[in-house]
Amino acid sequence: MPDHASRVPAPAPLSLAAGSGARSRRRARRRPLGRAWSEALKGGASIAGGIVLWQLVFDLFIKHSIFVASPAQIVRAFLLLAPSGELWLHLRTSGVEFLNGYLLAVAVGIPVGALMVANARLNNWLTPWIAFIYSTPRVAVAPLLIVWFGIGLWSKALIVFLGAVFPVILNTYTGVTQVPLNYLEVVRSLGGSRPQLFIKVLLPAALPTIMTGLRLAVGRGVIGVVVAEWYGANAGLGYLVYFSAQVFQPAPIYLAIFFLVLFGYGAFALLGFVQRRLAPWHTQRLEAS
Repeated sequence: MPDHASRVPAPAPLSLAAGSGARSRRRARRRPLGRAWSEALKGGASIAGGIVLWQLVFDLFIKHSIFVASPAQIVRAFLLLAPSGELWLHLRTSGVEFLNGYLLAVAVGIPVGALMVANARLNNWLTPWIAFIYSTPRVAVAPLLIVWFGIGLWSKALIVFLGAVFPVILNTYTGVTQVPLNYLEVVRSLGGSRPQLFIKVLLPAALPTIMTGLRLAVGRGVIGVVVAEWYGANAGLGYLVYFSAQVFQPAPIYLAIFFLVLFGYGAFALLGFVQRRLAPWHTQRLEAS
């Protein structure tokens, strides 16, 4: 009589199974990375084609203009301003103003948004002020802030702060209020304290929405830098735009706009990377959908 037990295949060694699982995880990580590189190459090719088309249109139809600059003229402006150190002075000035205002907006916006959820009286008191200040154009407020606080760093950082803080407050408030109630009930039933409830449940659950607010605040902050430097500044990318427009030199204007866009895009992408690290479950959910 044949032995049926001898026909059962032997289980794979644990080392082989572990190696197979590790290889599959590496392949799974490699697929999104390859897709990201492919998308980056396509985007780079699109930008390069747009620049070539821009140069051709300028050479064939425009040739000379005090309103439009060609890519070659922008490169010449860079080669003129960079060796003298003037461009780096503008970049450093705008960067310091942005960082001070933006970090202050983050330090104020996240706690205020969370406290508005925790305290209904504070929410009722702050909501009209937030709506009032948020709807006020910064172009109209900037001259007053320059008069009140002078033409130094902090007046400009305050203008950046006023633009960046409200997306942080509103997204923090929205993210915390959208946390499912059953999460909170589970922690309360296990005897969790209010600090544990905030740190272990509310903050992680609201983190994707908070990070979205931080990314939106980048664009508002960059706009605030330009608006602030139009009034009473002697350096900065916004000042370079304003001064070059007064003397009808379009190439430095385009150069300053390029660095503003590059700075904003870099900060936006960096925050996206931080979000993927801090809230990987949210990224996986988006990729699955």
